[in-house]
Amino acid sequence: MIGDFIIVKSDGFPSYNYAVVVDDALMKITHVIRGVGHLSNTPRQILLYEALGYNIPEFAHASEIVGMDGKKLSKRAGATSILAFRDLGYLPETFRNYMALLGWTSTDGREFLPGDELEKIFDVHRCSKSPSTFDVFKKPKGSDEEVVTNFSDLTQIAEAMNPKSKLNWLSNRTIRDLNISKVLENLLPFLMDRKDIPAEVKNVNNPILTSIVESVRVYLDNLTQAPDYVAEFFVTDLKIQSEETIGFLKDGEGPKVVNEFYEILKNSDPKTDEDYKNLMSKVGEVTGQKGKTLYMPIRAATTGKSAGLELPILFPLLGKEKLLQRIEKTSKETGISLSN
Repeated sequence: MIGDFIIVKSDGFPSYNYAVVVDDALMKITHVIRGVGHLSNTPRQILLYEALGYNIPEFAHASEIVGMDGKKLSKRAGATSILAFRDLGYLPETFRNYMALLGWTSTDGREFLPGDELEKIFDVHRCSKSPSTFDVFKKPKGSDEEVVTNFSDLTQIAEAMNPKSKLNWLSNRTIRDLNISKVLENLLPFLMDRKDIPAEVKNVNNPILTSIVESVRVYLDNLTQAPDYVAEFFVTDLKIQSEETIGFLKDGEGPKVVNEFYEILKNSDPKTDEDYKNLMSKVGEVTGQKGKTLYMPIRAATTGKSAGLELPILFPLLGKEKLLQRIEKTSKETGISLSN
């Protein structure tokens, strides 16, 4: 039994149930998919559709969406504009895919659904009855407070992002899967303000940029991470980044590894990632070093850093001459003597 319910308030203002029925009918809505919290409104709205002579749409109710704290998401707790995710380097395809998985699963369990695959296989009957977790924002450690979702700027949003979010996984898959020209088109706005990247490179048709992005996109969770990778290839004044990095160059077998790598590189002509893998293996055989004690001195000498792209990917893009120049500079800066 449904008791009498208000459709127009005493001030003449229509109630939600009345307004939404008229609005949806005039817009010729055929399917209404909404949160389970509206389930109790549905029978009342059906009565209004019938009374007004409108076609009754199909109704479906998806499960609640909760944050990492397990509490229901609510705009009253604050909201983040979807445009903020665009500005943080997430593509529309990624966000659409992520939102579709909140309360819904595919028949075969696939989660990455590129292109028009999502449209082809989406079936509202597969919506889950259990709450879904919006895992984009991390829960503050040791806090019982709600996950914060209202921010004053992009920096705050970026700091609050959950690095293990499914959004990041889907974003990485999307960036890897998209046509490279589409990736470059979306990446370009993030490069424009970078003074450490040559102006002529900031072009979707630039072959150097294409080669770099093609090589590094497997590492990207979002497009804001790309400019630092791109800039690394155009460093002219290489600086040692930390005391730890200096230690890799000067301590233990570091000088020996750097010297041997320099000599073997100078007397060979590597072109591909396999060539550089073999070259570093040879350095390891000669010096008796492997793992961290082999690769970290080489990385420090060629990049000035202790972390970054895999060296066999980085080196072919930099090229032999630039690598030799970098080693000469870092060696001079740290006092390592190179063989003539």
